Amino acid sequence: MSNRIQAEEHFARIASEWQDFVGRRVKEDFHLMHRLTQSGTPNQILVAFTDFWQKAAEDYGEEIATTSKLMTEVATKMATTMHAATHEASETR
Repeated sequence: MSNRIQAEEHFARIASEWQDFVGRRVKEDFHLMHRLTQSGTPNQILVAFTDFWQKAAEDYGEEIATTSKLMTEVATKMATTMHAATHEASETR
């Protein structure tokens, strides 16, 4: 498999992860709106917002960790490939 195809696959995986994350967060946004429309007291509204922001903080933290891991994998593979290509090119001289 060519390096270009491997890179495209890795970046597609990162893009897919991001799209999945955004989809999950949009569902949380709609869930918040539903909870707010069902809230009858100021305390229920406060609890809905508190739950929403706590979940958002957790989700974004997890997504940062996941994306960082994927990007580290891509960077490592690209560096290894570049090193090998450089080494191979210097040997052919």
